[in-house]
Amino acid sequence: MAKVYLMSRLMLAAGLMASCSTQEPGPDVKPDAPVQETKTGAAPVLLSVVRDGETYSFEDWYGTPAPSALIACSGESEWRLPISGACVGAVDYDTLPKFIIDQEPPGCGWVNTEADYADKALRFRALGCSDAVTMLDYGAGAHAAELTYVLSASHGEAFKDKVAVRLMEYWQDDTFRLKETIPEGSADLCEIRPAGEGYPETALVIAAKADYPTADCGAYAVGSETDNFWVVGKELVMAFSLPSDGWDIDPTSFELVTPQ
Repeated sequence: MAKVYLMSRLMLAAGLMASCSTQEPGPDVKPDAPVQETKTGAAPVLLSVVRDGETYSFEDWYGTPAPSALIACSGESEWRLPISGACVGAVDYDTLPKFIIDQEPPGCGWVNTEADYADKALRFRALGCSDAVTMLDYGAGAHAAELTYVLSASHGEAFKDKVAVRLMEYWQDDTFRLKETIPEGSADLCEIRPAGEGYPETALVIAAKADYPTADCGAYAVGSETDNFWVVGKELVMAFSLPSDGWDIDPTSFELVTPQ
């Protein structure tokens, strides 16, 4: 049977009130905000966004919600993600890879959430622990976009403002984006190889060759503080830098979607 994570925590991940629920205030809700309640069939209510002690409306932080964001979902156990407007529910653990389930610390669970991505949205699964849900913020760059940590459910603010995912458009071949991050003088000292067991099936890593263990293979090569690996998709190439003692986002779950 699929594992069901406490619904009040799941709704915090989306920043929404779901139909037929009484919502507890959480990390993205004003501390003095009253508990609100909606009736069956009523549209969900967008909550405030709190960043660095400041409270913003959803529109101030993310812009105009998706057109469907305020339309109630047909299922009482579903709610809409405000950026994409998609209806989601509890994560079905029967569909999760074992190595993702194994990353889950006691008292935590995987939840469906999303991040802004220019005029689109990135849907993914993130770790939720107690009232905290891992949150990532989007930033555009000249050559790549970045999702940085606002909060890690399992590590608090230890990784705040550090890049969790670097995203680039697919170009030429599966390893082109990886090769361009290797310092020019180290090109012959480093290699690209499968990440192996415990990683997404197609994951790759950049690492020093056995004969050159101290070679500098770049910022996105195998590291010690973070678990660095790459996932190459048809649209996006993603470089992940996740906590080495336990991941707080599921790299197998990223999906680029157009707001509904």
